[in-house]
Amino acid sequence: MGHLLSSAIKMQNSAPATITVSWFYDGAGCSTASYAIKKNGVTESSGGGGSTANGSFTCIVGDTLVAEYTSGAKGFACNTAFTEILRNGVTIVATDTQSGFNVLATSSWTVTSGTTSVNMTAAGSV
Repeated sequence: MGHLLSSAIKMQNSAPATITVSWFYDGAGCSTASYAIKKNGVTESSGGGGSTANGSFTCIVGDTLVAEYTSGAKGFACNTAFTEILRNGVTIVATDTQSGFNVLATSSWTVTSGTTSVNMTAAGSV
């Protein structure tokens, strides 16, 4: 009986497993595009311009993740906005594509049990 109680106490005190979130921004060719990567309403990364960027952070089950991309004001490669969130590298859990200048694509997802990794993309093309 003492062993079961000890195990239950250890489980209560253990921290939730962290999950790695990798993100990628591709605004190549559109200097007026912008992006934001958020966790629980807090911006983890944002910026824009005609470049690429990437990074990572951690989350836990129950966190809400959001990828946003705003297409550019004008010009070639500036009229599409695309966002996507992948669970465990293969399962699309959220995606959004918008056509036009100055349009916003947003993908949002709350992390579920069984998730081992998350990939987030904010880009000017699919």
